[in-house]
Amino acid sequence: MSKMTEEVILAIVKKFVVGTEGFKFIPQEDYKGYHVVFVFLESGGYVGRPIFVLVDKDGKARYADTNEGREIMAANNTDDDDFEEGALVEDVCSPFIEDSLPNEDDNDNNEDSTPLTSVLFQ
Repeated sequence: MSKMTEEVILAIVKKFVVGTEGFKFIPQEDYKGYHVVFVFLESGGYVGRPIFVLVDKDGKARYADTNEGREIMAANNTDDDDFEEGALVEDVCSPFIEDSLPNEDDNDNNEDSTPLTSVLFQ
């Protein structure tokens, strides 16, 4: 594993992710030769599946795919009861996002709003 500092890794991730305002970046345990950073809304809102950014030893960043995300979540999970082998990422996260899902009344007020995931993937 490279000897990049946490500050350097976070700077790489923040440059890689588009539209970082309102997001929090939490370093995770390394995964298969990559430094891992979990990206989520500071407000705790729901943006879809968990977003993990992987940084290799050369400083190149990429998003983790769904299977990598599951493995990263399992490796960083401190409560084994919350994760079942082969469970969908959404199933694993659902207890944490239940209260942040929009209700039907919210849709009437936000017809012209931009999905949050589009901010990250522009």
